[in-house]
Amino acid sequence: MDKERGSSYGAYVLALPYPSQGHVNPMLQFCKRLVSKGGFMQAGDVQAYLTYLEATGSKTLAELIKRHQNSDHPIDCIVYDAFLPWALEVAKETVEVAGGAVIAASNYVQFDTISDGYDEGGFMQAGDVQAYLTHLEATGSKTLDELIKRHQNSDHPIDCIVYDAFLPWALEVAKEFGLAGAAFFTQPCAVNYIYYYAHNGLLKLPVERSSLPVSIPGMLMLELEDMPSFIYVHGSYPAYFEMVLKQFSNVEKADYVLVNTFYELEDKVVDSMSKVSPLMTIGPTIPSLYFDKRVKNDNDYGLNLFQLDPSICLEWLSHKPKKASKEAKLPKKFVEETSNKGLLVGWSPQLEVLASEKIGCFFSHCGWNSTIEALSLGVPMVVMPQCTDQTTNAKFVQDVWKVGIKVKVNEKGIVGREEVEDCIREVMGGDRGEELKKNAIKWRDLAKEDISEGGTSDKDIDELVSKLTNSLCMSSS
Repeated sequence: MDKERGSSYGAYVLALPYPSQGHVNPMLQFCKRLVSKGGFMQAGDVQAYLTYLEATGSKTLAELIKRHQNSDHPIDCIVYDAFLPWALEVAKETVEVAGGAVIAASNYVQFDTISDGYDEGGFMQAGDVQAYLTHLEATGSKTLDELIKRHQNSDHPIDCIVYDAFLPWALEVAKEFGLAGAAFFTQPCAVNYIYYYAHNGLLKLPVERSSLPVSIPGMLMLELEDMPSFIYVHGSYPAYFEMVLKQFSNVEKADYVLVNTFYELEDKVVDSMSKVSPLMTIGPTIPSLYFDKRVKNDNDYGLNLFQLDPSICLEWLSHKPKKASKEAKLPKKFVEETSNKGLLVGWSPQLEVLASEKIGCFFSHCGWNSTIEALSLGVPMVVMPQCTDQTTNAKFVQDVWKVGIKVKVNEKGIVGREEVEDCIREVMGGDRGEELKKNAIKWRDLAKEDISEGGTSDKDIDELVSKLTNSLCMSSS
């Protein structure tokens, strides 16, 4: 939030996401919400992510512009986010050649960078997970320290760091400078609480079959396969498992704990976890266009590693009746032979597709961003979880929120095409399909209610703003 020294007081917040698209987008959306309260944000990220985004974005933006140059609708103007200045350079090389205009969109969310130690190639340069996470902490801590110092004598010294809970070392840096720290949990409260139990020895690992099902306050009884994959496949991806447990290594030092969910969706889990770790629900972190429209120009996430002309999918959908799908290994002539039944693309504008009234079912891996998008837009699901939080999300999709069906794995560990077909048919029709749709609409309405003015998430964000501002005023008096 903006701090104009010598005029009105507010807190200046630095937001630090874990460097992957699924973590950057929720935090960026949260920043936009804070800004809509009259604030000013500095979004910090690792250099490698922005370097990759600039390189890939510049290339694909130029390709998109050129594709339109000889069409009936050549591009005349580019309105770009001010934290993507490379778009201006691409525009000047293409659009302005034809006399077009370039406009920088004003934005109170500014960007700055720290380093992960692999500025040339990011994660791929590291070679393995442990090496990357080790360098991310060492170099990230050092360059975050430098960033804070750089701002200390500016008009906007940093007062609070909102950090992704995957980066607990950021809280240690914040405390060295006497700054407030807010842990931002990207995943659902249920998954966070399971990790909390594991970290604190309340859930004995590895989980023995004799101890099943597992009871955790606020949740249904959980079978082993309902747990996050790091737990039900004990010993898998040890570096990542250590990372998700270390979210709680110093969380008691955090001034605030923020969770990307909404209260009505996980009320029992939120209430239980709040007794041991007070938290605020601030989600769903989805563009305001799909909810209350109170955040100006918030029509999409704003950052994408992959670029695609969204009109391809949306044009195809426009010709389908209401309630009307990418594969790397496809049979020969699959695309041609199925062109009258579906559309195969490398990447789609998921939010816009899910928001279409033509969509009757969403087949998903059940990652949290995809899951909360479907819940927030009222779309029933068929889910096939693979790893990390997806298995627990799938349990809640089917048995708690009752908005979808989880595919069954056969005795060979395979999900057959017949199983997928049966699940889709069940969701798309019949009595159960109607019930799933009814539940999906219920959660959609509750999501909108929670993030809109006066809703639980809106109140929690207001409370955060108030506490930060009051804390600053007290320290300045």
